[in-house]
Amino acid sequence: MRNKSIKIRVTDDEHQALKTLCPVAELATWMRQRCLDPKDVEKVKVQKADPILLRQLAYLGNNLNQITKKVNTSSLSPLDQVLVLVPLVIISEALEKLRHDC
Repeated sequence: MRNKSIKIRVTDDEHQALKTLCPVAELATWMRQRCLDPKDVEKVKVQKADPILLRQLAYLGNNLNQITKKVNTSSLSPLDQVLVLVPLVIISEALEKLRHDC
């Protein structure tokens, strides 16, 4: 007898993606089978990120932090600081997106 429930919240896009992947009428039945059937669990392969790539990303992030600190503690004019910091913010956001996508 199933007497426990698990409530998860998903975005509209996540819900649509689950419904698209689900080959049966009931999403809960499919999710239970996918999560608890050992044959299905074994099919899920988590790809490991390349250690060399991770080191390079860490190196770039560290450099961004050092450059930002130098700019913030330098005697550059506010305009020059903005001209340096804006591209750094863009690079930093791109690296963060890469980190989350990997």
